[in-house]
Amino acid sequence: MKENNFAISLQQLWADNFIVYFKAHSYHFNTEGATFASDHALFGEVYGYLYSEHDRLGEQIRQFDKPVLVSLSDVLKASSIEEAQPKTMTTAAMMSTLAVDLDDLMVAGQSVLDLAEKEKQGGLENLLGEYLMNISKLKWKLRATLGKSIK
Repeated sequence: MKENNFAISLQQLWADNFIVYFKAHSYHFNTEGATFASDHALFGEVYGYLYSEHDRLGEQIRQFDKPVLVSLSDVLKASSIEEAQPKTMTTAAMMSTLAVDLDDLMVAGQSVLDLAEKEKQGGLENLLGEYLMNISKLKWKLRATLGKSIK
C-alpha cells in the first residue's frame, strides 16, 4: 500500500469532516426564522454526527501511526471544503451549502473507502461504509427540508 497516500487521504477526510462540522455548528447558532426550532435541531443533528465521526476518523489515522493535524491552518490547507464566508446567510442558503459540503464529504470518503478495499482494510471499510450511509441520510434530510429531495 502507498501508506503515505493512504494517510494523506485519511487526513484530508478528517480535515474535510472538521470543516463541515464547524460550519454546521456555526449554522446551528445562526439560524433564525419561522422554522427556527426544526432547523436548529437539524443543524444540531448534522454537527453532532460529524463531531462523533471526527474522533473515529482521527483514531484511524493514529492506527496507521500517522499524526493528526493540530493546526487550524494545516486543517484548512488539507481540506478540499471551502471555509464559510463571513456574511449573513439565510437558513436555506446554509442548508444548501451544507448539502453541497456533504456531497464533497461523500466523494472524499468514497476515495478513502476505495483505497481501504484495495488494501483489504476491513475495519476501515466498515467504518467508512457506515459513515457514507449516514452522510447520505443527512444530505437527504437537508434537501428534503429545502423541498429539493426529488429531482
